[in-house]
Amino acid sequence: MKTVLVVDDEPKIVQLARDYLEHAGFSVASASDGREALASFRASAPDLLVLDLGLPLVDGLDVARAIRKTSNVPIVMLTGRGDEADRVSGLELGADDYVTKPFSPKELVARVRAVLRTIASFSIPLPIRWCSSTSAVLDARSPMRNFAKTQRGTLLTTLRHFAKSLASKNGLFSVAHGEAR
Repeated sequence: MKTVLVVDDEPKIVQLARDYLEHAGFSVASASDGREALASFRASAPDLLVLDLGLPLVDGLDVARAIRKTSNVPIVMLTGRGDEADRVSGLELGADDYVTKPFSPKELVARVRAVLRTIASFSIPLPIRWCSSTSAVLDARSPMRNFAKTQRGTLLTTLRHFAKSLASKNGLFSVAHGEAR
């Protein structure tokens, strides 16, 4: 079950989003201000964030900036700031979608599903527990632990190539097989 962290300072909006997301099969956590959002994000590692911009203590844009420094978790902005400049700022900061208030909770669920579907199409499960520029620790349960040394080297080179970036499955395979650089 995917977990969505809903961050909004309006309890009615949090409850409405929670009701619809839970009905759609998501687990939902919530936070009511920016500091709580960052703490909850670090503690629970949600699969997606629904984030209001107008938050007390730490603004939603600052929350998004802080999260983007360490994570590519999908972010759907849900906010009353609907003018073009705010939408563009949010998207350029790293939001994957932008929904303005008032909003349709059914549309919010559809957008959450769409973003998660898109992200899933770009990811492949790699059995990496830890990786640095010179070594990688593979999950002991992985069949990849039996890779030949050259295959592990190719995997490590590929991971370094895509360090701190979102890579498509095809992009990883292309680099791993020497088809693109």
